[in-house]
Amino acid sequence: MDERTAKRQKKHGAKSPGSSHSSGDSSCDYLWPTETEDASALKLPSNSLLSSLDDLLWGAMARVPPLDDVTEKPKNMQVFVREALKLIGLDFVATDGAYLRIKIASKRKKAMELFEKHKYNLPKSLPEIRSVKIIDSGIPRHLIYSGCFMDVLSTHREEIWASLVSHGVVLIKNALSGIPHNACGLPANSKRKKITYTSGNGVDGVAGSYYADSPSEYWVQVQNKILRALLTDDDCYRRVKSRKKAIILSYSQGSENWAHKDGNDDANFPFQATVLLTDDKEFDGGEFYVAKKLGIDEIARTIVKMRESGDMVLFAASKKLPHFHGMLT
Repeated sequence: MDERTAKRQKKHGAKSPGSSHSSGDSSCDYLWPTETEDASALKLPSNSLLSSLDDLLWGAMARVPPLDDVTEKPKNMQVFVREALKLIGLDFVATDGAYLRIKIASKRKKAMELFEKHKYNLPKSLPEIRSVKIIDSGIPRHLIYSGCFMDVLSTHREEIWASLVSHGVVLIKNALSGIPHNACGLPANSKRKKITYTSGNGVDGVAGSYYADSPSEYWVQVQNKILRALLTDDDCYRRVKSRKKAIILSYSQGSENWAHKDGNDDANFPFQATVLLTDDKEFDGGEFYVAKKLGIDEIARTIVKMRESGDMVLFAASKKLPHFHGMLT
């Protein structure tokens, strides 16, 4: 036991790990998983990659001290849950969504209550900790196309639509050429949202990472062409067109965008597109991926390697489809 741990146990009046608070007290036999009266209120949302994994998250939380090692103040909620997720191999899952964040905050609150109850000793009966199996594979060849995106989408519209619904992703190599320089950046006064560990959406990297709305008319035109190629109904086209926007994402060395699902509930067009603006000669890694739960303890990730500026990925991005997306480091 190091000096810091000794001070913490003295502060909370703890005895040796696993001991009862007093003779005959069975409170340390309290089970952390879902056998509690709060189970339904704490249950993670069904549309999350963490759904049905409540017992694993509980078990991981039971092993993460809720106090900061230096200040002995409560850890930032996202830091606490990120450490717990890392123990079960799910540290690539974003936890910044509003509803998911509320549920996780409730779990953290209950975990802190239990830590206090046990005087910061682990209970005797901790759930077995295990990792979720992650199955990574490259994008299948039949989901890869090449050429001007308008030609590809017009020629293979029904095939691509079906692939996006079933597999969640399609790659079009050399989809765009001659992208204007001013469409690849942002004005200096742009409002940029950071990708950070403490926000629960990713890792910022050595030089910071961010995303922001693009004011470029070029991307408006690209979006309209994608919609026009995939939507044959004029009314649907007009409705969807009015709600779409473009953003610029910038990643630095070591950055990562964790798996998430954007708040898109548009049944007419449940997809999004990402275009690479930098050739891979200028960077390593940074692969795009889509993730989908296969079972309670399995998640499949399809890794998509974009190599040339102008490569385009179309992917499922809907609350009603089971796919999540992110960017590897």
